[in-house]
Amino acid sequence: MLNLSQEELPQAHAESTLDVVSLNQLGLHDLALTQVTKDLETSEDSVTLYNAVLTAIVNRRYSLAADYAKRLEKREYLDKADFHVISLAYNYAGLHEASYKACKRALELETDRYTCSDLYTLACRAGSIGKYDQALKSILQQFSLIDEASSDFRRKVFLDSELAEVWLQGTTSTPYVDQVLDFYFADWRSIAFENQSIKPERSVDHGDLAHIPEEFHCLLKPQCAVTFLSAPVKEAQFPELHRRYLEWQAETVAPRVQAFIAYMEKCEEILIARQPLFAAFQADRGRIGLSRSHLLCILRHSKDCDPALLPDLPMLRPLLSEFRAQYQESPEAFRLLVHAGRQPHDEEFFTSLPPVNRASILAALYLGNCHFRERRYADAIRSYVACHKLWPQDDTALLNAVYALQKLERFEDAAKVLALVSKDSLPLSKRSEIERNIANKDSRRNPCCQNPKIPTPEFGGYLPGGNEEFHQWTAYWISRIQETSED
Repeated sequence: MLNLSQEELPQAHAESTLDVVSLNQLGLHDLALTQVTKDLETSEDSVTLYNAVLTAIVNRRYSLAADYAKRLEKREYLDKADFHVISLAYNYAGLHEASYKACKRALELETDRYTCSDLYTLACRAGSIGKYDQALKSILQQFSLIDEASSDFRRKVFLDSELAEVWLQGTTSTPYVDQVLDFYFADWRSIAFENQSIKPERSVDHGDLAHIPEEFHCLLKPQCAVTFLSAPVKEAQFPELHRRYLEWQAETVAPRVQAFIAYMEKCEEILIARQPLFAAFQADRGRIGLSRSHLLCILRHSKDCDPALLPDLPMLRPLLSEFRAQYQESPEAFRLLVHAGRQPHDEEFFTSLPPVNRASILAALYLGNCHFRERRYADAIRSYVACHKLWPQDDTALLNAVYALQKLERFEDAAKVLALVSKDSLPLSKRSEIERNIANKDSRRNPCCQNPKIPTPEFGGYLPGGNEEFHQWTAYWISRIQETSED
């Protein structure tokens, strides 16, 4: 190995690194490999080895890439990107256990800042060694982190050859509720719908090439060091071949998308079945409004919206009693009112309800929401006040009134009403944000509960840590029950 002075080394290294990166960007991968081989005669620092690994991969020299990765892994002070490229090289070389371990080390460096790419990579590595449950969990968790820059993951995940067995596993496995709470996300149907379309084309990587019929390979051009898409010039030159390639992609992903749909439907069934327990948990914590939302979820997913299906929760007995009276007066009116929270109606709907239903807590709350949508903020406030008088234990109407007061630029009144909201009903971080909006005379949307279709203890992020708090709550009561049975 040549020896350069301390003054010469940084300059030489910077120039050679730039050469290798530039050659790869220009598609001159064979020249880049020649250059990086020369660079390694001068220096085996982590940057040069990192570029050597990528250059070997893009040249499909996977054994050489793994060799460079082993040398890179011996360097000190490696970061997450270094371990990810090491994992990639091992994966393409068929060293799947080593690849999985390197990926885990990458994620251990930033445990509080996982990206969509991090979790996607972990899913692939876990799937390669048969850890299908972990792979499926990582796939589902990464969906919630996808942004515009990484939107291709929403489609590529169903074509990736490393995940084929993972989707197959999803058709036969049933998750536990703890697992569902870790990865369930409400927007999953949009992903399923998006993947019904044949376009846009999904990118593929080196690992997928062996699974793609040889006739389509001539279409593909590297997007970067690891992924490929059809080159526009090839699409124009071979339109029929490109059409058949897209059809092949669609046929390949179709059963995997169906497996995803079936799995997420199982998750929803599990969450719906746990709504009574979620409601009890929220009530025990003094979050009456959230507990009510869980009860309404039970009714909305039942056939007749019969309140007899609801658990007897002492802190919600006034509401349960009113529900029963409403149902007795008119099952149909009560059903429509229960669904009005998710299927908005106009003011005429509420005035046409029979007396008991018209005078109910739900009618007052949803009428307020109706006024708010129509920007009749003063009328909305009157309805929210009426709702709160009917049932002061639930602070939802107060929180809605705060926002309506902000819309009317009555910020002092908004602050006074916010002060009436109990500390149990509103997480401190959310309260602070609303207080800042009021102090800044800002009427932007407050971070109040969005009433998800199937609420979890975290309510879509409204209550950070709510799922973990629920786990602790259930563990406590299980231990109490066990102690009682032993006595």
